[in-house]
Amino acid sequence: MVQNNTNREPSNDVEDSEGSSNSSVNPSVSKISARAVRFILSLVETQNSIINKIRLQKSISQFIKQEDTGKVRFDEVFREINKILWEIYGYELRGIPAKNENEDNQSGVSETQIASSSNSSKYQNFILLNKLKSLDSIEELRFEHGNDMYMDLIEDGSYRGDEIEGGTEYTISNSIGDEIEYVFKGIVLIVISCILFEKNSILDSELLNRLQGFGIPIDGTKIPILKYNVDELLKKMERRGYVSKIEEQSGSSKILIYMIGKRTMMEFDVESLAKFIQKIFNIEDEQLTQELEDNIKNSIGNAYKSAI
Repeated sequence: MVQNNTNREPSNDVEDSEGSSNSSVNPSVSKISARAVRFILSLVETQNSIINKIRLQKSISQFIKQEDTGKVRFDEVFREINKILWEIYGYELRGIPAKNENEDNQSGVSETQIASSSNSSKYQNFILLNKLKSLDSIEELRFEHGNDMYMDLIEDGSYRGDEIEGGTEYTISNSIGDEIEYVFKGIVLIVISCILFEKNSILDSELLNRLQGFGIPIDGTKIPILKYNVDELLKKMERRGYVSKIEEQSGSSKILIYMIGKRTMMEFDVESLAKFIQKIFNIEDEQLTQELEDNIKNSIGNAYKSAI
């Protein structure tokens, strides 16, 4: 998990001020930015977490000292980082608006416009997003292949994949592929849908009951394929920023409430989530009145505005 070292400021080698950008990039900035990109990709690969600005600035400061380039502006490096990320990987390092910014965003301006790289100094946290459009035909093929291989591992209604000894070599014939990530993402969408269906505030007990209804064990048993239980799953979702958890006092006992997190707001648009909620709760098209559709979309929109 990313450590928010907010009590320690980065070195003075990194200047946080906004300034006019030159049409040509300083070679020193290019060198530092390239190293920063490798750091960012390594971080999200191992931790897949929200990137804190202080931590990013501290890393850039270390690169500056090692390369002996002299002072650079953070916003200039940030622009070059995003240029490299987009041109090579199709990614974007996007700033996450603070709560008060979400509430003030009533003008219809998109989150992409708000979190543009040119005003990076406004943000204290960032998230790496894949901006490339997926090829539906390839995604469908991957899904069908994974589904077929998964079904081959079902015996008497139970998943037996963990009990089958396979070769140590990773091949398409002895593995579903990225099955762990597939399952995780699927359950993430289910959890998000449950939270949003309850207008972005659901008791942990209610959430667990809903997850049990989808066949997810809540008795401490490890979830098939994921190999960890539901409590560990929710903690992982919280670390990754998909959900937020608050604790409230109710008499002599404490209650836990789940809400959506910042990553959910950044990764999923309202229209797509509304369609998924319709599907996950088996709402047929003929049952989906305009009023119900508007209520679902309004619930998601209000949740996004209040995301913390």
